[in-house]
Amino acid sequence: MQVFKSYFKILNKKKGSMLMYIGIFAGIIFGFILPNSGKTEDEYKSMKCKFAWFDYDQTAESEELFLYLDHAHKHAELKTDTTEAMQDSLFNRNTDCIVRIKKGYANHLDKEDLSDYIEIVAIPNRSKVELFESGVNKYISYLNAYFAAGYDRAEAAAQVNELFQIRTNVTMISEDHGGKHSTRYTFFSYLGWIFVVMMIEGVSPVLIVYDKKELRERIASSAYKYSNMTKEILLGTIVTGFLGCAVFAVGGCFVFRKEMFTAAGLGNLLNMVCYMFVAMALAFLASKIARNEEGFSMIGNIVSLGMAFLSGIFVPVEFLGAGVIKLAHFLPAYWYVKVVDLLDYEAKIPSEAFVYMGIEVLFAAAIITIAIVIDRTRNHRLVA
Repeated sequence: MQVFKSYFKILNKKKGSMLMYIGIFAGIIFGFILPNSGKTEDEYKSMKCKFAWFDYDQTAESEELFLYLDHAHKHAELKTDTTEAMQDSLFNRNTDCIVRIKKGYANHLDKEDLSDYIEIVAIPNRSKVELFESGVNKYISYLNAYFAAGYDRAEAAAQVNELFQIRTNVTMISEDHGGKHSTRYTFFSYLGWIFVVMMIEGVSPVLIVYDKKELRERIASSAYKYSNMTKEILLGTIVTGFLGCAVFAVGGCFVFRKEMFTAAGLGNLLNMVCYMFVAMALAFLASKIARNEEGFSMIGNIVSLGMAFLSGIFVPVEFLGAGVIKLAHFLPAYWYVKVVDLLDYEAKIPSEAFVYMGIEVLFAAAIITIAIVIDRTRNHRLVA
């Protein structure tokens, strides 16, 4: 097992680039993804505006308007409505706007334009205030609609208040999650990018050492069989891949804890192992194409980033065009992300997931076959 031992001695010298990408991945997960997770539940909450209230009409109708605004927004106390006091309150963001109801508001409710009786003082071009003003206009328009239908003022106010109390609960019955995914989905989908570039830049420089002409000639003239060297190198690359999987599996258990010990968690780990063979196959192919570390870095970044953008890692598949998705079918990362996507929505491992994993393994076999053909063609030219 001399070659196997020497493989890891060489890999130990190249571990810096692999650890760098593990650090980048950890930075993305702990710096961006986890801090922003779990916020989608509040996405559709209504925007509330802090308003101060000064009622100079002192009627039941003006009180009804206040109750409506107090229910939809947030009332803030302001002792006086002098110009200086209002400016200080708005500047310090103690209030978003100040509402003044002038004398005669109730007597002119049947008019469409009440700007002479409702004054709203606010900082211009603020979305909260625009929403607040829209609510006031909607309230007045509904009142006018009930007036036109023959309701008196008390009945109209009661009907409008009842109308604004109506709430609708929406339940999604479709499996389409509207592009919303769990943190676990993001974790494992990003692995499709980091695994490839990490293995190409870490493993390919090791493989090229055993591909040198001088080493091949020395082995050919010795009693050590070339096939034994190939087997030990293959064993070393597989062990490296499983070590990489173990690192990310431990990271997954640390981040998601109990979720990793479910059927979906097991499916993600199995999918990661299948994709590991793809990453190792790409590293093997890169070692047959590039001849220096700069070449490995270029190939690693082009291949990993290209698949990440085209296969749904950086940009969710829901937002990719039809032409891009057709092209993505010819990339192994697409099928890897398909499995991650399936497991994000299911409590168990769907049968389609095993089919997609099988496609990943076939991609790995095809890539290795291409690498072997390139290697034999090059060696044949060297002999000739």
